[in-house]
Amino acid sequence: MKDYPIHFADQLSQHLKSFRRLRGLTQTQLAMQLGVTQSRVADIERNPSTVSVENLLKVFAALDVLLVLKDAGKEFLSGSMKNSPETLAQIKSAEDGSGQTVDDW
Repeated sequence: MKDYPIHFADQLSQHLKSFRRLRGLTQTQLAMQLGVTQSRVADIERNPSTVSVENLLKVFAALDVLLVLKDAGKEFLSGSMKNSPETLAQIKSAEDGSGQTVDDW
């Protein structure tokens, strides 16, 4: 089992598509399992923030994916993440390779 850390909502889009494809499901097949239309599944994959947390959990269940919350506090306290970014802007900068930090708030 592999972990996929999510720092931003737009990252979730990639993972939803990948898990659906990994399971060999089309958007239509997933939609049938969820009781929604294919276009709704496409909308959710494109922009996961358009769905409630409750319904997102239903999508995860249909894809046989678990949502796991991990307390990263111990890692920070142990010093094992000394070079880790401290702010969301630094995380985003590290992920896009730009080296620039942007205040998203």
